[in-house]
Amino acid sequence: MQLQDIKDILERDAGIKKVLSSGYFLGSVFIMLEQDSTVKDWRLIFYNPSTNMIIDSLISRESGKYKADIGYPVDSMKQLRKIVFKDDIELENAIEIARKEFSKIGLDSMVLNYLVSFHCKKISKKDNIFGNVWSVNVVFKGLTVMMYDIDAASGNIVRIENMRLVD
Repeated sequence: MQLQDIKDILERDAGIKKVLSSGYFLGSVFIMLEQDSTVKDWRLIFYNPSTNMIIDSLISRESGKYKADIGYPVDSMKQLRKIVFKDDIELENAIEIARKEFSKIGLDSMVLNYLVSFHCKKISKKDNIFGNVWSVNVVFKGLTVMMYDIDAASGNIVRIENMRLVD
C-alpha cells in the first residue's frame, strides 16, 4: 500500500467518510512488517480533538480492493496532530533509510520485525516546526529496538534512539 492508497481510502470509503464528517481527522497510520518487509496490515487512527477520542480502522485488501473495518471510539492517551499529505516519501523509502543506518553497525541479519507509524510531530528541537514523520522501530534478536524518526519530506533522520526490551 502506498500513501496514495490511503488518500484514496479517505476519499472513497463510506465508513471512513462518516468518521471524518463526525469531527475526526487522520492522526496516525500504523504498519507492522515482517523481517522481509512484508506488510501484515495497515491501521488508520482517527482523532477527535473535541472529545479526545480515537477510532482505529484496520485496512485490508479483498478481491483487489481495500476494505476498512472501523472500530469504536475509545479514549486517546495523547493528542494527535492532523496528517496533511504533502510530497512525502513512501514506506519502502523510510525502511530503506533505516536499514542503511543499522547496516552500518552490522545489525541487518538480526531483524525480527518492523513497527512503523506515519504521523505529524515536531521535527526540530530548537524550532517549533512540525511535519510528517515515519517512525521506524526495528526489533532485533536479543530484543533490542532501534527507533528512527525520518522526516517524510526530506528523508533525513531527525532522531535515533535505542532501547532494550529486556535487561
